[in-house]
Amino acid sequence: MRFGVDVGSELELKLYQAVLLYRNDHGNRVMATVHGVVQTYDNGAPALGAGQLLSTAALRELTTQLGGSGQAEYLPDNVIARTPDLIAWWTPAAVRPMFFRQGSETADVPGSPTQAATHSAHPG
Repeated sequence: MRFGVDVGSELELKLYQAVLLYRNDHGNRVMATVHGVVQTYDNGAPALGAGQLLSTAALRELTTQLGGSGQAEYLPDNVIARTPDLIAWWTPAAVRPMFFRQGSETADVPGSPTQAATHSAHPG
């Protein structure tokens, strides 16, 4: 497989392993196996060798190679969820300063009660 990456030059990567994911019909059990590439056919299609169950150590190594740290981190109580691409948090109901257009009938209101709210941020 050849593809270009915009890092100032072309990058050629070759398939050397594949991770296959399995799950049951209910989606509550998941398993992963790692397969090496044992042969490439004349048309360029790879063939996968026998798989081995993905161990915790192999998962950590894969995470490191893909750029994640996999390290534990402290999250404040108001964080609902966090992934490498998303963070979601909530804020409690409170009186907060609010700003209104000058000249409107609410322009002189210094603060207004707000409800509890959830927020999220992600790239893109």
